[in-house]
Amino acid sequence: MDRTTGKVTVIRYFSNRHNQVVSIVGDNDWVAWTEASLNPSFADWTLYSYDRHTRQIRTLAAAPRPYPNTPYFSISMSHGVIVWSAAESSDEILRVYAINADGSDLRVIAENASGPQIAWPWVVYDVQPATAGTSDRLVRQNLETGEVQQITGPADVSYFAYDGEALAWIPTNTNEIFLQAPIDSAPIQLNPGGRYLEFPTINSRLVGWGQDQGTFVYDRKLRVIVQLSNLYDFYPTMSDQALDWEYQPNPNASNPFEGTVWRDINVADLP
Repeated sequence: MDRTTGKVTVIRYFSNRHNQVVSIVGDNDWVAWTEASLNPSFADWTLYSYDRHTRQIRTLAAAPRPYPNTPYFSISMSHGVIVWSAAESSDEILRVYAINADGSDLRVIAENASGPQIAWPWVVYDVQPATAGTSDRLVRQNLETGEVQQITGPADVSYFAYDGEALAWIPTNTNEIFLQAPIDSAPIQLNPGGRYLEFPTINSRLVGWGQDQGTFVYDRKLRVIVQLSNLYDFYPTMSDQALDWEYQPNPNASNPFEGTVWRDINVADLP
């Protein structure tokens, strides 16, 4: 959907009626997404890209058969480069992959790592423990120079989000969220209260996440936490320009998930 005009364009109809979109990203030139049907791991994933200028759809990558077990499958894109992590061989080792949205230059950029987030030219990913008794760690890699830097602060990370300058992360207890802005600064705990924090998202103004009490954002300028919705298991998404979320306008609804509406705001319109 074009935000300025409201025009909706159908990109593709599913070839398998059991498929769903597992993860989707976009920019001015490309839309990329994965489709899969096998819950809960979506191990039968296929990655596509859509050229917004030529309207051409490309198949970029797909899970090999037999399907290796792959944790939650999520993609990230910046500067026309898409990154993701998956187990694509019988060794079931998670690797971080990158490919250009036009289908060129598929490569492995990290072994024993997962959950990459790209803000060109840096990719942040979670490196698995090298030996028993040690914790995982977040590192970032410069795709232009090959430089790899360990990020000080995060430990035992469950979820994280990176915008090129700052990092938001949730530890494995999922009861806290931290912000490092800039990325080499000491982490600040945002103290939202509640439990089961998941799926953070970040831009230069906001940090968003979902938890047991609903959808929340932290305003990095005003330094306040705002609750957007009381729907559990719903999460905000954001880009550089906009924040999107769903909420229930009827506080007395017998089914809180029926009649939900989509809301969005232009980040530039915030005070």
